[in-house]
Amino acid sequence: MPSNVPDRGQETAFRNIGRFFCAFSELEAELNRAVSFVFQLQDHPAGEAVSAQLDIARKIDLVRAAVRSATTANGVDLPENWKLDADDALAKIHRINSDKRVPFAHGRLQALGSGEIRIIRITARGGQLKLHEDFIDDARMEAVLREIMECKLGIELLTRRLRTIVVQVNGFAPIAVGGGSVTVMTSTTSSVSEEPGSP
Repeated sequence: MPSNVPDRGQETAFRNIGRFFCAFSELEAELNRAVSFVFQLQDHPAGEAVSAQLDIARKIDLVRAAVRSATTANGVDLPENWKLDADDALAKIHRINSDKRVPFAHGRLQALGSGEIRIIRITARGGQLKLHEDFIDDARMEAVLREIMECKLGIELLTRRLRTIVVQVNGFAPIAVGGGSVTVMTSTTSSVSEEPGSP
C-alpha cells in the first residue's frame, strides 16, 4: 500500500481529529451567541465581528462576569443554582480549550496505525523548553466529544436566559430585548435587566 494512503487505523485518527474540531467550533459558536447577548448585538451583524476579535478566555470572562453579578432590581440574587451551573459550564469550556483545543490547534498531530492521535507540542516557559506528548484513542475522544456536547447544552441554556435581558453600557441608552427589571453589573461596567422568574 502506498505510504500516502492511510490504513484503517489512521483513518480512525483522521476522522476523530475532524470530529473534534467540528464539535469545538459548534461550542464556540454558542459561546459567541452568549457574548452577543451580553453586548446586545444578537440581532446585529456586528455581533459576529465583535466575538471574532476576542479569544476564548475573554469570551468566557465576559459571560462569567454577567452571570456572577446578576441581581434583581431590588438587589436580590438570581437563583444560585443557575449561577453555579453556568459557571461550571464556562469553567469546563476553559479547561477543554486549554487542555485539548490548544494542543490540537498548535501542536503536531500524527495519525497512528493504532487509531490513536499522537500530539506533540513544545512550549517555552520560564526560559525553559518543555516537550509535551499525549495519545488520544477512540474511547478518549468519545469522552471528550461528550463533554463538549454537555458544555454546548449548558451554554445554550444560559443563552436562553440571556435572551430576556437588557444590557446598559454607561453612556448609552439601554436596549430592551425582552424588557424587565433584573440588574447585572459586569466588570466592563455594564448593567443587565431581566424580568424576575424568566426561564
